[in-house]
Amino acid sequence: MIEHWSLFARRIGFWFWRLIMLLVWGGISFHNLPVDAYPDVADNYVNIITQWPGHSAEDIEKQSRFRARSPWRHSDMKNLRSFSLAGISSIMMNFSDSSDNSWNRERVLERLSGITLPANLTPSCRRTGVRRTDLLVHP
Repeated sequence: MIEHWSLFARRIGFWFWRLIMLLVWGGISFHNLPVDAYPDVADNYVNIITQWPGHSAEDIEKQSRFRARSPWRHSDMKNLRSFSLAGISSIMMNFSDSSDNSWNRERVLERLSGITLPANLTPSCRRTGVRRTDLLVHP
């Protein structure tokens, strides 16, 4: 009977010390965990808006969107989306999270200056920031 209690105490002691070690390891890991007060949850993106007042969506598509879409492909880009309405065209480029957003924007502005577009067609980069719809749509 004493041997039975002795064996039981050894097993409990083994699991007790294992639990203590696990709690200490978890406490150290929690203490070393980096936490941002306001984390950046937005994708890295650049948005090009092209305005051409008085023209149809088809004209803007032919003159600006197809010319402006071609030189943007490079390794950091995840996807490229565009749409055209009457008088306005928008091209949204999403980049990988590991890339720097300001560097992506500079690269897009460099390539944007090299594109020849018709007169009175003014492309511009929209300012970057947190897209609040990402925060509101996805709970």
